[in-house]
Amino acid sequence: MTLLGAVVSGTLGMELEPQFDRPYLSSSLGDFWGRRWNLAASASLRAAVYEPMRARFGSPAAGMAAAFLVSGLMHEVVVLYLTSRPPTGRVTAFFALHGACVCAERWWLRRRACSSGSKREAALGLLPRAVAASLVVGFVAGTAFWLFFPAMYCGGMDELYFAVNLPLGMVCTYP
Repeated sequence: MTLLGAVVSGTLGMELEPQFDRPYLSSSLGDFWGRRWNLAASASLRAAVYEPMRARFGSPAAGMAAAFLVSGLMHEVVVLYLTSRPPTGRVTAFFALHGACVCAERWWLRRRACSSGSKREAALGLLPRAVAASLVVGFVAGTAFWLFFPAMYCGGMDELYFAVNLPLGMVCTYP
């Protein structure tokens, strides 16, 4: 993505906003999804889904659940387009699981803040950043390989992809 951004930026002569902010340094799932991964999608979903749902129901959890659900459904459409197969719901399950986990994480941090008296003290008592980042990346990768990627590669889609694109010279091959 960075290479593509550099090419587009150089060609058009304008600077593009970065789409990722070192997601491997995420200290929590909320940090990963809200401030480090796919920043354009986060900003769009925040404005179009999260804020209206939060305002309507008076709860950040409702806005977050709706934003993750919409993201899951949008990804299902992309997978449908790429694979020409009906959605399995696994991609939406991936995003629903992450939405539930982000809501649980926020609830836990708010609970700790209430018991300790401040959010800063609650945050300081958490895991060291290296440990937290490893757990976040491990959780995201583990659930992606369990739920997200199989939707695109199950049923021989990877073989079909190579069969269609290899003759066209669109896939890099290794000796």
